Amino acid sequence: MNKPVKVLLYYFSFLLLLTNCRENPHFERPETLEPPMYQQLEARGNFKHFLALVDKANYTQSLSGAGYYTLFAPNDAAFEAYFQEKGISGIDAIDAETARAIVAYSLVYNAYSVERLSDYQNGIGWEEDEAFKRKTAYYDGVYTAQNVEMRDGQVIPSMSVINRNRHTEGAVYVVDDNGNKYIPYFTEDYFSAKGLSAADYNFFYPNTTYVGFNVAGAQVVEANVFAENGYIHIIDKVIEPLPNAAQHLATKDEYSAFRGLMEKYLADYESSSPAAVEITRRNAIRTGSADPVYIKSYNSALVFAPNNENWQDPEAEGAYYEHEAQSNSNTLFAPTNAAVNAYVDNVLLQYYKTDEQGNPQKTDISMLPQSIIADFVSAHMWSNPVWPTRFGTTRNAFGDPARFDPAADVKETQMLSNGFFYGTDKVLESNVFHSVYGRAYLDPKYSMMIEILGLQAKKVFTQKDNLYTMFLISNKALTEAGYTYDTRFRQWVYTPPQGGAQVTGSTAKTRLDRLIYQHIALVENMDELTDLSGTGMIRTYGEEYIKYENNTLYTAGNTDLGEVVNILPNGGGPIRTENGIVYLLDRVLEVSDKHVVQHIQENFGDTHFWNLISNSFLYLEATETLEGTTAGSPYTVFIPADSAVEKAAAAGLLPVNADGSLNLNPASADEQDLVANFIRYHIVANAVVVDKGPDLPDISYQTLFKNLLGETGLVNISDGTGGAGPTVVRDMRGNEGTVHPESSNVLSNWAVIHVIDNYLDYRTQ
Repeated sequence: MNKPVKVLLYYFSFLLLLTNCRENPHFERPETLEPPMYQQLEARGNFKHFLALVDKANYTQSLSGAGYYTLFAPNDAAFEAYFQEKGISGIDAIDAETARAIVAYSLVYNAYSVERLSDYQNGIGWEEDEAFKRKTAYYDGVYTAQNVEMRDGQVIPSMSVINRNRHTEGAVYVVDDNGNKYIPYFTEDYFSAKGLSAADYNFFYPNTTYVGFNVAGAQVVEANVFAENGYIHIIDKVIEPLPNAAQHLATKDEYSAFRGLMEKYLADYESSSPAAVEITRRNAIRTGSADPVYIKSYNSALVFAPNNENWQDPEAEGAYYEHEAQSNSNTLFAPTNAAVNAYVDNVLLQYYKTDEQGNPQKTDISMLPQSIIADFVSAHMWSNPVWPTRFGTTRNAFGDPARFDPAADVKETQMLSNGFFYGTDKVLESNVFHSVYGRAYLDPKYSMMIEILGLQAKKVFTQKDNLYTMFLISNKALTEAGYTYDTRFRQWVYTPPQGGAQVTGSTAKTRLDRLIYQHIALVENMDELTDLSGTGMIRTYGEEYIKYENNTLYTAGNTDLGEVVNILPNGGGPIRTENGIVYLLDRVLEVSDKHVVQHIQENFGDTHFWNLISNSFLYLEATETLEGTTAGSPYTVFIPADSAVEKAAAAGLLPVNADGSLNLNPASADEQDLVANFIRYHIVANAVVVDKGPDLPDISYQTLFKNLLGETGLVNISDGTGGAGPTVVRDMRGNEGTVHPESSNVLSNWAVIHVIDNYLDYRTQ
């Protein structure tokens, strides 16, 4: 019998029983209706210990009356083994609070047969074979914490605390959510759907045989026992409430260094919010204590809060889904003290060992920015279940797989109420610290560059899917280039060192973004830019270009300033990371503020092409711009050599004097239009094409020229065999112009200028 049919039969039977009860006008109990859970277990005779615990916990009425529950009920044999394990004589030795915990944790809201337990129940229906947990009736509530160190250094000897039940920036504690614990179970349907096996279960429970329906460390010895108020599944072990990740860490001294990072630097306590005030009021009614109740939360930069029983999707901007914890789960890898201390000293603090003058100094983890501490902890957190057989394929927020050998590196495993726990004897060397981004991130001298890049860049430049070359610019170099941050108004400021108007706010930030992305290149392989001793062009992430020559670099902006950028020595070569190469620079690779026409004048002011521009109506002398172009937009300019311009005049594309020679300064409107059309057709819009640069796609490029019908003039550009060049540009009539290598790749403001040996004909006929 297939699963859907079995589910329907179970539910039709269950609904029939309930319907028979409801249809009796005198509310007499039908003879066909199964007894409630309590009476049914009582009649079986081998649940005396559990029922005594139910009585002690004051759950007798709940299990005897109306309701809709799932109960995982341990039999007497399970309790006798429990008594022996705990070294107690019987139920009398169990206090009322422990009794409540065991009974409430065995009780799941809503009634589920084993066929339905593996299905994810959301607000609109069911998703088959997606669940392995359900919410129980048990929750911790307010508890007492000892010797709590606050952010300001104050230590509170004893305080009443409740765990925050949301984990988002600015989110508040939801008063009516008790933070109920979840109980895990493992069914054949779920394991089969997920491609899991008994090995995944036994990694957590090596002393329990996987039978196809297990609840935590227990076997289900009888499933689907109908009751008036739900389903009973009989288990062979007593299950106490599982701890959450924060609770488990608190009991393990071997992870105290890792836990200490969270508790000292990433935990917060507050008692003044409306939610905290309300919890304090309710606690006073329940206990008579007037002490404030503090809501304990963790920095929202963490992937999840280890004390939060609920599951929240970190990619959904903090959205909380009430049913998600059925199918989703957190995973925490906690490294031992020795592993954490060594990594903190050798990696996280490696650039703090000397002061700004280069003198040795004593290092301490408190020197690190909070974001680095949070990222170190988060690198060991997954917002999804990392099953033992899925270490290599399940990735964290930084794109890291679980780089641990399950057999050699994992020393402890625990199934927790809010996820999986692995204790390891090594630290995960995360992309966030071992990438091109990480080299700048870990070094305080480059903190401004990291701040400008922002959080989104962290996700991009830490991944191994692409390779990068990153040129790092120090805080000192950025400051010398005129960039500062105004802490009063929380905005970036650019003050041109050479004089000029200061810009602030979004304008300054836009300029900085462009500047920073001019220092990053996307490359094909790790060795692509390891040798900058020759000459060449580097296409940046911002789609501009850097020129290198004999281990020096420059952009159009550096050329404007008459300077070059030097690579700082660093142990004899570029710095290799997991996803690319890093160079340290002595100054900024500047952006240019000039218009492309200004660079044409500066570099080719003695050519026919410049004279045509300067005498045309396109040239706006007052602003030194060219009509129809915008500074900072991508262009490629092909300047025909003087002889080619003269050939164009002879071909009728440009005006001529009476003697047939080129007329560089025509007077008539028609002749002016000829010049304008000629200039426009030699300027490619919306693309920067360099000689011997990246392979060019086989496409046509738009120019600034438009004919009388408004149709854009096109050219084709090819990069020679295998990109070896030189570059060839071809008009629609088949005329070709070849770039002069010695006069090519002249950098401009988001543009490049080339000299070609022929003219381009914009005429289509």
